[in-house]
Amino acid sequence: MVPMKMSLNPVTISPCNFEDSLKIAYQAGFIGIGLRFNLVKDYLNAGHSLKDVKDFVEKSKLVPTEMGFLSGWMFHDGIPLAGKRARTGETKEQLLEEMEFFFSVTKELGSPPVTALVELNEVGPLEKAVEDFGWLCDRAAGYDLKIMLEFSGSAPQANRIRDAWKLIQASKRTNCGLLLDSFLMFMKDLYLDDLEVVPAERIFTVHIADAKPKPRHELNMLKDRLIPGEGIIPLKDLVNAVKKKGYNGFFTIEIFNEEYSRQDPLEIAKRSWKALKDLLKE
Repeated sequence: MVPMKMSLNPVTISPCNFEDSLKIAYQAGFIGIGLRFNLVKDYLNAGHSLKDVKDFVEKSKLVPTEMGFLSGWMFHDGIPLAGKRARTGETKEQLLEEMEFFFSVTKELGSPPVTALVELNEVGPLEKAVEDFGWLCDRAAGYDLKIMLEFSGSAPQANRIRDAWKLIQASKRTNCGLLLDSFLMFMKDLYLDDLEVVPAERIFTVHIADAKPKPRHELNMLKDRLIPGEGIIPLKDLVNAVKKKGYNGFFTIEIFNEEYSRQDPLEIAKRSWKALKDLLKE
């Protein structure tokens, strides 16, 4: 029997470090791990080498399913923030150097697709967003990497599947696709009919999280996620829709929840694994 393609993003078991997050993901039953640039950097800054990182990933027996994340590139000439959400006075040269390091680390760790989050606050011309996205894709292509565009229902412009797909199409780049995040989609609506125009091979991964019973406009992407089945998102509809499209990639648990971070991380990981397994059953 082929194991279900289930992955764990380490934010679900925050504040675990790089090593512990991989150990716990494997113990809980996951076969994939979403890598986080900030955890890898912390590990390197603690005195480990990139070879140590690579060796530990290989020994973990987990498949790297993504590298997160890049933000702030939209309307900023494509130059991203690597692993963080806000600028803190870096120069253009410093940001470019960090981006190149991000890409080189990702390639060394198996070249999983890179998450690029759309702009959540600023607005601007679509043509500029397309230009910036194309530039970012080209830089990633220099490392033979793929970029997966992550949109959000809370974003002022790219807030549903069709908007994100239009941006990808307009870029005319072939090393890019979509990241579908159940929680971020639900902040506006799932709009699953939008999937009709998206080829299955351009869906690079699917993030799964449920949502607290709040009005959509009150949901906080960094606080209000729940283990699948414990909230109000029709997650089965999303799973069925992408499977119908022919998607056969990983489903990744990604849950930002401060309450979970105060509980035993292995128990949270095991509950998440079981909930995801139940969700993916035919």
